[in-house]
Amino acid sequence: LAQLRSALATTESGVGQIVAVVGQAGVGKSRLVAELKHWYTQHSSAPTENALAGKVDAHTALWLEGRGLEYASTTSYSLFADLFRGYWGVADDHGGHRLADNLQTTLDTLAQGGFLERNAADELGPLLGKLLAVDLGTTWDQRLRHMDPNQLHQRMVATVKQLLIALARRQSVVLIFEDLQWADTLSLEVITALLDIPATVPILLLCLYRPEGTQRNERLATLARQHCPERFTEIRLSELTPAQSRKLLTSLLRSEALPPHERALILREAQGNPLFLEEIVRALIDSGQLYRVDESWQAHDALGRLTVPETLQRIVTSRVDRLPTETCQLLQQAAVLGRIFPAAVLAAMNDNAQDTAGEGIKGEDIEGALDLLTRRSWIYLERSLPEAEYSFHHVLVRDAIYQELPPARRRAYHGRAAAAIETLTAANREPVLEQLAYHCDQGDLPAKAVMYLLLAGQKAQRLYANDAALAYFRRAEHYLAQDKTADPRQRLALLDGIGQVYVTLSDLAQGEPYLRQAIALAKELALPPVEQARRYFPLCHLLGWFGDSEAVRALTAEGLALLNGDLRQPEAIMLLTFQSEFYFNRGKHRSAMALFAQVVEQLPELGYDRQLLSAYNMVAMWCRYTKAIDQGFDLLQRVEAEATAQGDLWTVGYLHGWPIMFLHETVGNLAGVIHSLEKF
Repeated sequence: LAQLRSALATTESGVGQIVAVVGQAGVGKSRLVAELKHWYTQHSSAPTENALAGKVDAHTALWLEGRGLEYASTTSYSLFADLFRGYWGVADDHGGHRLADNLQTTLDTLAQGGFLERNAADELGPLLGKLLAVDLGTTWDQRLRHMDPNQLHQRMVATVKQLLIALARRQSVVLIFEDLQWADTLSLEVITALLDIPATVPILLLCLYRPEGTQRNERLATLARQHCPERFTEIRLSELTPAQSRKLLTSLLRSEALPPHERALILREAQGNPLFLEEIVRALIDSGQLYRVDESWQAHDALGRLTVPETLQRIVTSRVDRLPTETCQLLQQAAVLGRIFPAAVLAAMNDNAQDTAGEGIKGEDIEGALDLLTRRSWIYLERSLPEAEYSFHHVLVRDAIYQELPPARRRAYHGRAAAAIETLTAANREPVLEQLAYHCDQGDLPAKAVMYLLLAGQKAQRLYANDAALAYFRRAEHYLAQDKTADPRQRLALLDGIGQVYVTLSDLAQGEPYLRQAIALAKELALPPVEQARRYFPLCHLLGWFGDSEAVRALTAEGLALLNGDLRQPEAIMLLTFQSEFYFNRGKHRSAMALFAQVVEQLPELGYDRQLLSAYNMVAMWCRYTKAIDQGFDLLQRVEAEATAQGDLWTVGYLHGWPIMFLHETVGNLAGVIHSLEKF
């Protein structure tokens, strides 16, 4: 605790710090941070639960917390979505409108205070909205729709970094990331980028994680040691020594009156783990083996020696069994929702509920049960804003309750959870697609599971979370393989999704089978020729990248036959472009240019189309080959103007990064090359 206080004091003096707290489950990582928060609240004028922009005390730190959750380990940017929702969110805002308003208010305030450039604030808003799955209703929303997933990820990393620096210019910032062992890949990449923030920016980066199986997290510590050793502190928590265990037990009992053999029994079973020690004492209190005398706890002499369960599972089970029936059911439902659970979802799970797990619990009974569970130290109020969120005293306690649930009841509660979340988020389900996929999967709801798994996979794909996308798609594939009556269009969406991920990863061996199956299934479903033809594009890109030009030639011929060679369609133009690239790469430049002359003839009519990027490249090649430079500039600049009008700055950058710059280089226009580089 002294080390954390020192790091916080140094940060508030103007020098950013990085602290890693590492320890096994139950040794007190979260408790240590809770003690730091409590100490800070006692010694400063501001609470650690944050006020929004406009209610800022520059002399106190802004506390922001992102929490890793086991079921959210494949949810893109989950830690930062949690962090910013905790900062900007408001209760009963299921459409996200007030969250978007608060986000915009913060950016406006930062810009007005000179902590952030106005144009930067305008750009950051929609990117943060994308992270939180809400629209801000600005022209930037449209621009993001055109952004390449990889570029979007790079901008997202820069955006989070830029915002946190701006917030820290206004007041010191404490960033707490709990349970990093469950963090998604993209969140870890953002946290890694935060290590590069200059020391003069007063941010305390506090990372908590378990040591086992955390190579990604250990990499964070390694990078911190390499880049900023003077600002990095690692705190490794271990089991309590016998003396420390005795001291903690005395503190819990508020007395040393317990007989030596009873104390020894408790300490032996706890094995130096403070969580186990606390749970043993709670179990003994719940069972009546310990009773209160004034402010302390003592053992009943008449009961003889204490009976202490040997494992945490048994300790927790013995405590659960002594709860009132409805309170026990509510605790089990909460365990299904996870370590952290919103009270609103718990209430919705019981509205008109009647299934194999029994009827729903009434609203007033829920409130009373939550109060009882809080008083008995099962749960505590984690956040009151934007809505009431509770947390289990420890994730291991939650896990023990969940594992004891009979399978049928567990599935029923997951089904209730999915229905509750659907009801509460009807206005905008984008932020909770991953939760819905998880609960429908665990609730044995195959049809809904496939739907939400596909949607979650497509969302991850858009955010460049390729590993997460594959995980969702693979799980959907498992269901579809078992259900021969499933909608074939879902199978097509699956094949498209997996194939596109492997195109992004440039993995021909894995991607080609899925892309070919997608082409075949689209044909089997007799989709419109244009939709069929589009499915040739990713495979042609992938095969061309690996130099299999003969396969590209065969595919383009197939696709053009589908369209009857009608070059008035953008899809036909793209296929003809692939074909001309085939000849060009074979050294048959004359044949390639002859084919591409047909493309150049049609492009002015088609104008700007995002899928024609390869064709625009070949325009530059054709114009250089035929010495029709002015024609190339005219065509490409018209496309640039249309792309700009559509807000597609990605395409504008692409045009200047290759075809337009190539034409400037062809005529020796150095100023034009420099201009294109600046635009790029």
